[in-house]
Amino acid sequence: MYVLVQKTISIYHTYLIQVYYSMLLWSIWEVLQLDTVIYQDFLSPLFIMKLGIHSCNVDRYGDWTVDGQFYYIYLETIQHLLTKDRLREVLFDDIAFKGKHFTNLRGPMCLCCDGARYYSAQIKFPGILVEGMENPYGSRYRMIDGKHRLEKRINNGEISSIFYVLQLSDLPKYCEKEKIY
Repeated sequence: MYVLVQKTISIYHTYLIQVYYSMLLWSIWEVLQLDTVIYQDFLSPLFIMKLGIHSCNVDRYGDWTVDGQFYYIYLETIQHLLTKDRLREVLFDDIAFKGKHFTNLRGPMCLCCDGARYYSAQIKFPGILVEGMENPYGSRYRMIDGKHRLEKRINNGEISSIFYVLQLSDLPKYCEKEKIY
């Protein structure tokens, strides 16, 4: 149903539905007092990622292609790679994320969602980084999930956090040339 709704209404309303849907699921986790992301059932934060996509493209955020090629990474396909042994503390200065250079159009003024996803971001869940993946900033890590959570932590005055860190060699078989949804 969610995908059908997403395809039939405007982008702005899609973000609102995503935010409210996410907030509902986060509320369920809070009530159940779940405080880890290593759950493999529908109550997992990874359940929300099932519609998540990281686009390796050229857009208003710069050139995020890989070797000049456009790709899509569907987060549900890498879910099994998000294990406890891949959790690492990383300094924010070492992370490239889309919109990093738009200092006045981030957080509450986010260019992609007008702040809706920033406000609903749950910072207790780690983002996903890829070490050694091309990025416009020449940073050691490229963020493929968690931009709004990272921004919230930055605005809280934090300088580092725990992230899932994948290696570039982990990803080729999960990169799609065409957008599926």
